[in-house]
Amino acid sequence: PPPPPINNSSTTTMAKTTTLTTSTSPDTTVYLPLSKKTIRVSKSMSAEKIAMVDKYFSTHKSIGVKTNSVSPMLRDCTTHIDYGGELEMQFQAVAGKSLGISNDWSIISDSDAKNIYGFSLCAAFGFDNIASVHNAGYDYPNIMVEYLNPTSALSVLQYNPNQYPKCGYYEIDEPTKYSYSPTDTKSLETLINNWNTGAKVMLSDFHWPGKTLCTAYEDWGAKMEGYCGDNYYITCDNYGLGTETCGKPCEYWDEYTNYYGSWHVVSNYVYNQSVQSSNWDCCFKLANGTDQNIKQIWLWAGTGDLAALQTFCMYAWYNGWLLRQEKETEIIWKCNSYNPCTTCVWPSGGSWYVEEILYTGRVSYVPY
Repeated sequence: PPPPPINNSSTTTMAKTTTLTTSTSPDTTVYLPLSKKTIRVSKSMSAEKIAMVDKYFSTHKSIGVKTNSVSPMLRDCTTHIDYGGELEMQFQAVAGKSLGISNDWSIISDSDAKNIYGFSLCAAFGFDNIASVHNAGYDYPNIMVEYLNPTSALSVLQYNPNQYPKCGYYEIDEPTKYSYSPTDTKSLETLINNWNTGAKVMLSDFHWPGKTLCTAYEDWGAKMEGYCGDNYYITCDNYGLGTETCGKPCEYWDEYTNYYGSWHVVSNYVYNQSVQSSNWDCCFKLANGTDQNIKQIWLWAGTGDLAALQTFCMYAWYNGWLLRQEKETEIIWKCNSYNPCTTCVWPSGGSWYVEEILYTGRVSYVPY
């Protein structure tokens, strides 16, 4: 996994350690460089002992699972038992916040995006792809029908809209770029509002909305408003990759909220490339701001690789948008010092080593 965000970590010579965000927590999250695992251990565990745990994991490829037939180990003078957890690259959604994936299936399947990485929303490329996304495990209210040409969509829906399931979201991609008909766009918004009450029509754009030097004083905000009827939401898909450089992606997000109003800006897009990680962190932190109404962040996953997607999920976990799977571990320490009942005083008295690490069989999903 990637290291924690800058300014939120402390490094020892043995491992990279990040204190959990709850100040009263007795635990700390540690990345082990030899075994390449991330674990949760007691804050009182020294760097030397963490290195012993790392060495045990790196030399024992198969970790056993504690069974009920094994009697609890007596806490004699030579034994100490620690409980912690191994953090897996598996996630669950957080209540009140949703990650969506816009996917071309070259990196990951829609079902794995939901079941392994915690994406609770998924895009369908047009009406004919709705069934495929639904079969991958997404309820219809959690599906966004994407890349709609409003004129074509009107011709499909206006005579028999019920030929397709009612989804939660419908996206018209960059109408100013493609010069879609403002009249047809508004008509589609009205049709969807009357037919599928509660669904949201999302209009995406990548331009800075106000007149500035970096947009050659084009009034893109006014142009976008020409497409807006009664049922519209604006979503920003500026990834910081184009020629328009009015700011970082998170600064675009903030400007969209300021210009269009927080009620109309509830979701935005990010780009699946690891070089975007600083932008991801900035965007998550902005979305967490009390002046924002951003409840969804969509990942365009038609580029990059699985490692980039995993890095994105790590930043989502760091910023409270995902829970991460933790397998509880039991670390059994033994002391081999002379006269152990006098010299073996955990954690600093005596010579301790890791005798065994076991999984307890308990699995949970935890915040950062």
